[in-house]
Amino acid sequence: ANLGQACASQGLLEQAAAYFRRAVDLDPSLAGAAAALGDVFVRLDRWPQAEEAFDQALATAPNHGAARYGRGLCRHRRGDPRGALIDFKAALNGRPELEAPARSSLFASTAQVQLQLGRGLEGLELLTKAIVAAPERDALWRLMANSLRNVKVAPASTEFETI
Repeated sequence: ANLGQACASQGLLEQAAAYFRRAVDLDPSLAGAAAALGDVFVRLDRWPQAEEAFDQALATAPNHGAARYGRGLCRHRRGDPRGALIDFKAALNGRPELEAPARSSLFASTAQVQLQLGRGLEGLELLTKAIVAAPERDALWRLMANSLRNVKVAPASTEFETI
């Protein structure tokens, strides 16, 4: 698994996938290796394989936050926003220690699904949290502006008033 991480960090994704696959084949209980394999498949745009890897990680570690988030991305990609929302919420509940950029991405992904499902206020609240976690991300501000045009409501939170 360490060789897989080294290859992935250098952009050698096919090699990283091979190392992670080998680690998981040798020990199927390595949820971190299975989730890392899923991440590599996402980067390779091989979404069905990514979802399988995340499923495998969650079979041995149901609360694995990275696997939940990854599977949520896969579900959203294949047109299952409700399934994605379940995974994103589980990832949010299980990952309070996330660094700001990762927390921001998770909030933003959850917000997009909420907005897609017609839950504008919830989506805007989560988008507000994403912006608070990473105010330098211009894409979040654009998403907020577009969402406000379409939603016609605004959260009453102090975080929203601050941004």
